[in-house]
Amino acid sequence: MVKKQAIRSSRSGRKKGQWRPFAKARADVRTLGLKSRTEWNAYARSGEKPDDIPVNPVGDYKEEWQDWGDWLGRGGPKKGQYRPFVEARAFVHTLGLKRRRNWGAYSKSGDKPGDIPANPGQFYRTEWQSWGDWLGTGIIAPQDRQYRPFTAAREFVHTLDLK
Repeated sequence: MVKKQAIRSSRSGRKKGQWRPFAKARADVRTLGLKSRTEWNAYARSGEKPDDIPVNPVGDYKEEWQDWGDWLGRGGPKKGQYRPFVEARAFVHTLGLKRRRNWGAYSKSGDKPGDIPANPGQFYRTEWQSWGDWLGTGIIAPQDRQYRPFTAAREFVHTLDLK
């Protein structure tokens, strides 16, 4: 049985330290003109990617990794160049989006302002609460909901005089 830890993201079976140096790999990737992580994934699966550049640069270049814009050379805002969380969230509330997938579609549409991150939970880690908070729906994911203990819930239900 093969341990999962021994499996690397590259088909070549390379281990950490056997990859092309980060700065060189990033410079080479930037010459490709890829615009998104989706385009990177397609390129990585195409068979054209050199074996000494990992399929998963996020994990394999942990210490040097910043974000996909930096890796692909798209430029764009960095963490400190985005709107403050409260302003960004207020703007998002005006959009009337109801679900996380709606946010994803909006982010990819080209209509999203450049100073609001596509992945707000990552960039606003300290202020982030939930997708319901970000979108303004107030919806709380089932795994994050807090319920009354059984006895307290039973007492409350009894006060309703339901038949």
